[in-house]
Amino acid sequence: MKTAVFALITAALTSTAAAVDRADVLAAGGCENCDLNLMTLREVNIKNANFSGVIFREADLKEAKLPGANFKGADLRRTEFEKSVLTKAIFDGAQMRGIDLEKCNLEEASFLDGVDLRSADMAGANLSKAQFTGADMRDAHLRRSDITDANFSNTKLVKSDFERANGPRANFSGSDLSGSDLSRIKVAGGSFRGANLRHTDLSHGDFRNTDLTDANLSYAIMRQTNFSGANLEDVSGLSQSRLDVACGDENTRLPDGYTIKICSSSKY
Repeated sequence: MKTAVFALITAALTSTAAAVDRADVLAAGGCENCDLNLMTLREVNIKNANFSGVIFREADLKEAKLPGANFKGADLRRTEFEKSVLTKAIFDGAQMRGIDLEKCNLEEASFLDGVDLRSADMAGANLSKAQFTGADMRDAHLRRSDITDANFSNTKLVKSDFERANGPRANFSGSDLSGSDLSRIKVAGGSFRGANLRHTDLSHGDFRNTDLTDANLSYAIMRQTNFSGANLEDVSGLSQSRLDVACGDENTRLPDGYTIKICSSSKY
């Protein structure tokens, strides 16, 4: 019955110039391909909503509860979702430049098919197990976010902010993090294979047991960075002077001729 209602309402809204209101969206369980530009849907509560292809540009959906929502191909530029629940939501191929996802719950959400997340605000968000492979996240703000088991492989992350993010086992393989802030990040057990970390701030970061095979560490700041158990054996751009201010342990793998001091037992 709900599917039939959705089809009827969506057909009416997309075939006429009729204004869409909150009641229409709630009744239909979404609004596929609708123009909801500037609309206010604060605290809206719909499970598995269908907003694929919707225009939500600069709309207000703060504190919305939309678990499992479908936003494939949607225009979400500068949309406000602060403190919303968007677990397992699908944003594949969406335009999301400048979107506000601060403190949102986006656990297991999908951001694939070249989604545009440039300058997105994800500070303090739960991004655990989220998928970002191939996304454009240049200048994105992810300070203090939870990126546990998240996948950022082959993602554009130039000048992004991950300060104090918590992300055990996060995958950054093949990503471009040049010029980014990863200070005080916790990514123990993560992967940075082939990642570009040129001019990246890794100071005070927890990189225990991370795989940095073939990563570029040219001019990276590594002040008090913990590389215990990490694999830096085949990195490029490494210098002994920068490594001297980091620390590791007997299991840290380094290129021939390089050394690293042992971390204090209180480090992490």
